Amino acid sequence: QFLKRSNEALKHYDQAIELFRATGDRLGEANTLQAIGDVLQFLKRSNEALKHYDQAIELFRATGDRLGEANTLLMLGQLTRKTGDTQRALSYARQTIEMYKTIGSILGEANGYRLTGETHFYGGEYAPAIQSFQLALPLYERIGDRYSQAATWQTLADAETRLGNSWQARTAFERAKDLFQEAGLDEQAQRCERALKNLNQKVVVAPPKAPAIGAEKPKDPDWLQKSMPTAKPARSSGSRSGIPFWGWFLVGLGFVLLLWYLL
Repeated sequence: QFLKRSNEALKHYDQAIELFRATGDRLGEANTLQAIGDVLQFLKRSNEALKHYDQAIELFRATGDRLGEANTLLMLGQLTRKTGDTQRALSYARQTIEMYKTIGSILGEANGYRLTGETHFYGGEYAPAIQSFQLALPLYERIGDRYSQAATWQTLADAETRLGNSWQARTAFERAKDLFQEAGLDEQAQRCERALKNLNQKVVVAPPKAPAIGAEKPKDPDWLQKSMPTAKPARSSGSRSGIPFWGWFLVGLGFVLLLWYLL
C-alpha cells in the first residue's frame, strides 16, 4: 500500500515539474526535484535520487536560494552516508553547517552536526560521533525540538556503549527515554528502557574461583595478615606433652620406691 502511494506521489511530482517548467518557475521546479529525491531515497533508489538532488542544487544556486541549497546538500549527505560513502557524507555535512550558520538556521545547523555524528557512528568512529552529537544537542534544546533531542541522545548512548562507557551510556539512555515520553513516543521510550536493562545485565561481578586440587593455597592479603595475631613458637623441651624431662624422672623414681615398699 505504501509503495503504491509513493509511486502515485512521484507521478504527481512529475506533473508539477512540467507545470513549473511551462511557467518558468525555477524555484518551484527545484523544490519539486528535491521532494522527488526524498521519495526515491526512501524507496532506496539511490542513483535516481542522486540525479534529482544534483538538478535541484543547480536550480537553487541559479535562483540564489541558499536555504534550499543547504537543505538539498543535507539530503545528499544522508544519501551518501547510507550508501557507505563516508568522506562525501562528511563533506556535505561540513558544507551544510557553514551555510546554515550564514543563513542563521539553528535547526539546519543542528541537523548538520547530527549528520556528522551519524556518519562517524556508522563508520565505527564513536569518539568523534559523540563530539558532534554534543554540538547538536544544545541547538535542538534551544528551539525546543524534543524528538531530535531524544533521537540524538539515543544514538549518543549507543556510541558510549560501544566505547564501554557504561555510566555515560546509562545517563544518555535515561535522557532519551524521558524526552520520548514527553513527546508521547512510547514505543521509542520502551526501546531505551530495554537498552538500559541490557546495559545493567552486562555489569556482572565474576564470582571467586575455588582453588584447584593440589594448587598452592592463596596467601591472605597484607592488610589481613597484619590484623591477625602472630602465634609464638613453643619452646623445645624434649617432651611432646610440655612436661620437662626431670619431671618424668621424679615420677618414675616415686613409682619404683612405692613398689619396693609394698614388696
